[in-house]
Amino acid sequence: MSSAHADTTTRAVLAHPEVRKLCAATLMGSLAVWIAQVALIVAVLEHHAGSSLAWVLLASTAPALLVGFAGGAVVDRHDPRRVARLAGLASVGLLVAVGFVLVHSLAVGTIAYAAFLSLGRLSGPATVRLLYAALPTEQRAAGNAALGTVSGITTVVGAAIGGLGVGALGVVPAFVIAGAIQAVAAGALWTLDPVPQASKPVEDRPRFGRSIVEGFTAVRRYPLAASVIVVGIAWGLIGGGYDVLIGLYGTRLLRGGGGLAVGLLYVADGVGVLLGSFLAPRLPAGHQRRWYALAYGLQGALWAVFALSHDLVQAIPALLLMRMASGMIIALDTTLLLATVPDRLHGRIYALHTTTYGAVMRASLAITGALLLSVSPRTVTLGAGGASMVVGAIWWLAVGRTSAFRTGKQPPTSRTGWTGET
Repeated sequence: MSSAHADTTTRAVLAHPEVRKLCAATLMGSLAVWIAQVALIVAVLEHHAGSSLAWVLLASTAPALLVGFAGGAVVDRHDPRRVARLAGLASVGLLVAVGFVLVHSLAVGTIAYAAFLSLGRLSGPATVRLLYAALPTEQRAAGNAALGTVSGITTVVGAAIGGLGVGALGVVPAFVIAGAIQAVAAGALWTLDPVPQASKPVEDRPRFGRSIVEGFTAVRRYPLAASVIVVGIAWGLIGGGYDVLIGLYGTRLLRGGGGLAVGLLYVADGVGVLLGSFLAPRLPAGHQRRWYALAYGLQGALWAVFALSHDLVQAIPALLLMRMASGMIIALDTTLLLATVPDRLHGRIYALHTTTYGAVMRASLAITGALLLSVSPRTVTLGAGGASMVVGAIWWLAVGRTSAFRTGKQPPTSRTGWTGET
C-alpha cells in the first residue's frame, strides 16, 4: 500500500462521524486507564516489593477473565453501544473508589481495581463491533490502526500525567483525575447513533450458552484467526510481567529512578506504539503476515537490549524502538484475527483472543512474581526478549510464509451508516 493511498484511507476512516466518536471515547478511556495504572504501580512499590506488585496485578486482573469470553457473547447478542455506555459509566465510580481505598487497604483497593478492569472486558469487544459496523471492509485495517494510534497517544499522555500527578499530588488525586477523564469518555459514548442491527428481536438470537459455545467451535473453521489466538497466548505467557519489570526498572534499576522515571518510560512506550501504529497501514498490504512475524522478532531483540540498560539514556531509546515493533503488532493483530471471520462472530472471536491472552498473562504474572524471589529482574527481562524472538520465528515458519491462510473477502458492506451482521 502506498503512503498516499494509506493517508487517503486514514482520512476517509477519520471522516466518519461514528469513528471519530469511538476514537474520542477510546482516547479518554485509555488515558484514564494509564493514569490509574501508573498510580497503582507507584503506590504499591512505595511500600512493597516487586513480587508484591506482581501478585497485586495478578489478583486485580484475574477476575476479568470470568467476564472475558462471556462479555463477547453479550456484545454479539445486544446493542454494543448500550453495553459500552453502561460499562463506561460504572468505571467512573470504581476508579475514584480505588484511589481512596488503596492508601488504606491494599486488599480492598485491589478488589475495586479488579472490578474496574472487568468492565473493560465488555468495552473492548463493544468498541471493535461498533468500529467494524461503521466501516466498509476495505477500511477496517485503517480503523484498527487508528485505534492503535489512539492507544499510543494515550500511553504518552497518560503516563506523563500519571507519573507527574502521583509525584506532585499523590495517589488519591491521580485516581480522581483518572475518574474525571473516564467520565468524559462515557459521555462521548452517549453521542453514538443507534445500531440498527441491534434491534433484532431477542427470540431470533441464539441462547446465551449457545452463543458462547458457537464462538469456541467457530475458531476451528478460521485457521488464520486460530493462529493469531495461539501466538497471542504465547506472547501473553512471555510478556505478562511487562508492567512489573517497567516499574522495577523505573523505580530501582535505572539511575535516578522514581515515579517520574516510570512515567518517562511509559511515555517512550506510548510514542513507540504511536509510531508503529502509524507505520503499519503504510506497509505493503500483501505482506502483512511477514511484517507481523518480523515485528515479534524485533520486539524481543529490543526488549533484551532494554534489559541491559542502566540509566534512562540507554533505556528510553531501546524501549521506544521495542514498542514501535509492538505498535505494528497491535495494528495488524485485530486485522489478521478478524480477516476471515463473519461479522456476527466478531465480538466472540475478539473476546476469545483477549481472554486467552489475558489468562496466560495472569499465569505469567504468577511466574514473574515467583522468579523475582530468586532471579534478578534483568534475567527475567532477557528471557522474555529471547522468547518473543522464538515466537515470531515459529509463527512465520508455521503460518506466515504459507499461502494456506488467505484472508478471503467479507460480504459487501455499505460505505455509510452502520453495517455488518449480528
